[in-house]
Amino acid sequence: MITKEQEVRLQRVLTDAARMANDACIAFGPSIQTDRCVEECAELVSAIMHRARGVGVNTTVVDEAADVILTALAVGFAFSESEGYSPNSLIDALSFKVQRLGGIIETEKRR
Repeated sequence: MITKEQEVRLQRVLTDAARMANDACIAFGPSIQTDRCVEECAELVSAIMHRARGVGVNTTVVDEAADVILTALAVGFAFSESEGYSPNSLIDALSFKVQRLGGIIETEKRR
């Protein structure tokens, strides 16, 4: 379970990550960010599969997950450009997904 202190730290880090992802999108463009995200997703899949086979270490999975989160934010911002470059498109989608997951978790708890 995440502690209150960890929650506060995570909020700060995610805010910084969103800023950096936005800056990366502007600096490098959507094509490069998309390529990077695909590469990072592949590396995460590989790390997870290695772990599932008893090879590799958890820190590799965690590191790759962090890379995916950062590059996925950049891709989300990059594709928001089609909406007139509004980060709100990504924020709204993420908010919806969080709320939906919350509902799924509550349903599961009642089982």
